[in-house]
Amino acid sequence: MDEADARVGTRLGNYIIHRIIGRGGMGVVYGAEHMYLHKPVAIKVLHRTYFDQPAALDRFLQEAQAAGKIDHPNIVGVHDFGEAPDGTVFLVMAQVDGVSLDRILRKEGHLPLFRTLVILSQMTRALGAAHAKGILHQDLKPDNIMLQRKMGRREIVRELGADGGTLVEPEGPFDFVTILDFGASKYLDQAVAGSGVVIGTPIYMAPETAKTGVADPRSDVYALGVVLYEMLTGTVPFDGDEAAQIMLKHVRDPVPPPRLRCPAAEITPEAERTLYRALAKDPRQRHQSMDELHQDLEHCYGQVKFRRSVQVLPLGASVEALRKPLPLTNVKQKPADSAVPHPLPPESAPPPLLLTRRKSGKHKTLPFGAEVGLGIPGPDSDQDDD
Repeated sequence: MDEADARVGTRLGNYIIHRIIGRGGMGVVYGAEHMYLHKPVAIKVLHRTYFDQPAALDRFLQEAQAAGKIDHPNIVGVHDFGEAPDGTVFLVMAQVDGVSLDRILRKEGHLPLFRTLVILSQMTRALGAAHAKGILHQDLKPDNIMLQRKMGRREIVRELGADGGTLVEPEGPFDFVTILDFGASKYLDQAVAGSGVVIGTPIYMAPETAKTGVADPRSDVYALGVVLYEMLTGTVPFDGDEAAQIMLKHVRDPVPPPRLRCPAAEITPEAERTLYRALAKDPRQRHQSMDELHQDLEHCYGQVKFRRSVQVLPLGASVEALRKPLPLTNVKQKPADSAVPHPLPPESAPPPLLLTRRKSGKHKTLPFGAEVGLGIPGPDSDQDDD
């Protein structure tokens, strides 16, 4: 029995360790429970070989600080960080149920376009929140993306064929995303300055990071582009036997056409353009932010898409009001006119010269595909004034 196995059933701080969830290069992740609150958690314990290495300890602490600072529903929450009397350093996180995207891809090969876009849209929102806090992930890959099936509350439209017919149906279960492992994360000032040390997984690494170790938000955009390519085709754009070989391909080789990699996949022209832009060698030619990438993804849907809501929400609507089911329709409707009432004139009176009409106020409509707490909003849409 190794040290990791021996820890099962023991106490670490205020937590009782129940089982091993996973093993990584820097530590072991356990399923545990708070001994007083009986709340399930995940605990990441640093390998003992790193206890005397300040750089490893700093990186472990930075993971806790980064994930704890963002506070986004699609990013794993960090509850605690501590050191046991024997020198064991540990990080306490929310326990995330579900299956990794890597495991799903190994089982299914590639994913339908609609499912891919639902997952990627949540990721762009979450990573945009991280970038807004000055934090880069730097190790985005399917292993670090957990998916939990939850019931949706929207409606979708499915195209039936060349005749143009459509089928409207409830959304059904969707993939709720949680992004894990900020162990390779950096704050923007550190990442942009560059240290010559390359951090990340070569298969998902941006060209500029592969060359110099420098990274910025566009480097995370590139990694997400690789993930998008893999979800649509079942393969990564560049692979090889050695890390240096893979990194060189990211720097020099053109992106293989995704349609040739997986002819059976539904890849709309918009999806292909978005993919190529995210995977541009020059960061200046990529999406400059996660918000830009998110907006492009919203135009990539094909045979299955969300149905647009036309409900006008009152100014200052509460979150609970936003959670209520919305009436949906296939056509865009105009808001009802709010004509100023006029009394009917007596028969002997001359007809009025002019009836005035006041336009209804312009309100913000619910974004396409939006649902609070799902992290899958779409582009804004305003109704006509008249």
